[in-house]
Amino acid sequence: MVSDAAPPVKGWRDIKYHPCYNYFMEIEFNLDVILKKKKIGLREAARICGLPYSSLQRISANKNNQLSLRTIEKLCNGLNIKWADLFREKVK
Repeated sequence: MVSDAAPPVKGWRDIKYHPCYNYFMEIEFNLDVILKKKKIGLREAARICGLPYSSLQRISANKNNQLSLRTIEKLCNGLNIKWADLFREKVK
């Protein structure tokens, strides 16, 4: 019997078009969780990373719809994290 169910996805490289998928995985920023784990406030993170406080507020609240590679690099270097840690799958 042939199943129309989508195959399990193990990682981002396994995502392929399938009729059951009507969208790609939506992501959001994980900055708020990272800062809580490191016990760092937004103002201190802004100072450490050399980024404007208002930008970090938008990223933390997931109100930013785009992020430059330079900003990602500054965040990762300043907070000593991998770029993949900065994103998570959006909870619906």
